[in-house]
Amino acid sequence: MHDNASEAMARLRDRILDVQVAEERDDISLPSNGVDSVLCTVAATSGTSSVGVFYTLQPQLLLGAETDGSAGSTTSSTSAAAIQGYNCGTVRPSNGTQVVATFCAYRWVFQYDG
Repeated sequence: MHDNASEAMARLRDRILDVQVAEERDDISLPSNGVDSVLCTVAATSGTSSVGVFYTLQPQLLLGAETDGSAGSTTSSTSAAAIQGYNCGTVRPSNGTQVVATFCAYRWVFQYDG
């Protein structure tokens, strides 16, 4: 995995752990926490010229044999509806950027830092 992608995943995992710790400390219940998905940004119609906003995301299917070293690929899921995901990163993703998002507190959230 590319170094930037590894660092982004580590930051996302850290943020997820922070939410889980806060959940335990404050005794709040987030029943849908922790569902992860590979998503791809799609053409925006408006409002996505900056960070800290919601983006339209298309779920991706992961293809390939699940064996060590085998090639894999992604393709858009034709049966899944597009969803909205919040970018808590520092860079605006361009159209077609693949991101890993997590479902947390009833929202899809991803971090894109370029």
